[in-house]
Amino acid sequence: MLELVNVCKSYKEKEVLHNFSMKFEKGIYGLLGPNGAGKSTMMNIIADVLKPSKGDVLYDGVSIYKLKEKYRSHIGYLPQHVGYYDNFTADMTLEYFANLRGVPKKEYKERIENVLKAVNLSENAKQKVKTFSGGMKQRLGIAVALIANPDVLILDEPTVGLDPKERINFRELLRGLASEKTIILSTHIVSDVEDIADYLIFLKNGNIVLSDSTDNILEKTSVEEQYMKFFGEDIV
Repeated sequence: MLELVNVCKSYKEKEVLHNFSMKFEKGIYGLLGPNGAGKSTMMNIIADVLKPSKGDVLYDGVSIYKLKEKYRSHIGYLPQHVGYYDNFTADMTLEYFANLRGVPKKEYKERIENVLKAVNLSENAKQKVKTFSGGMKQRLGIAVALIANPDVLILDEPTVGLDPKERINFRELLRGLASEKTIILSTHIVSDVEDIADYLIFLKNGNIVLSDSTDNILEKTSVEEQYMKFFGEDIV
C-alpha cells in the first residue's frame, strides 16, 4: 500500500501542495484539477522525482526515502513529457528501459511484445521513434511505464495526444490492470476518468477539496457538476 502523510511542497515562498494525506490501495485513482492545481507536483513526489518540503511517502509502511531503489523497482511512471532517443526503434526503446528497470534479459522479448500489443504498437516495433506522431509517442510512454510490470502505475496526463479510439483502448487497458495494481491517473479531462476510476480526488491550489469513491459521488451528482462547482471551468 502507498500512503502520503502530510505532504507539502513549496518553491521559495509559494506552497504548491499543502498537507496532502491519502492512502492508495489496488484500483484506479483519478486526480482531477485544472492546470496549476498541484497534480504534477504530487505525481513527481510519488515517483520519487521530487522530494517534499515536509511530510513523508510510505510504501507498505516504510518511508520510500529509506527504501530508495527497492521502492523505485515497484513503480512505473509516465510524466507529462517523455524524452526518447529519436534513432531508436520502439522495441529498442523498450529494451533500453527494460535494462534500466532490471528486467531479466530472458524476459525482454515477451515483455516487449506484450506491452507493444497492449498499446497497439506491435506493427511499429521496428519503426524509429523520430517518425512517430505525438499520439504514438504517448502510447510508447505508456508501454515504457508498464515494461517492468510495476505494482504502482503513475500516469500524468497520459491521454494527451491520443485520438478518441486510442483513449477508449487506453481505458480498457487500465480496467484490465486495476485488480492487481495501484493506478494513479492525473488529468484535467473529466471524461478520461469518470468511467474507470474507483476513487476521485479533486485538487485545487494544492489542497484536496473533495476525495471520495466514484460511486458515492455519482449517487449525489455527476462528476462534471462537481468539477464545475470547484473549478468553474468548462468540462473537457
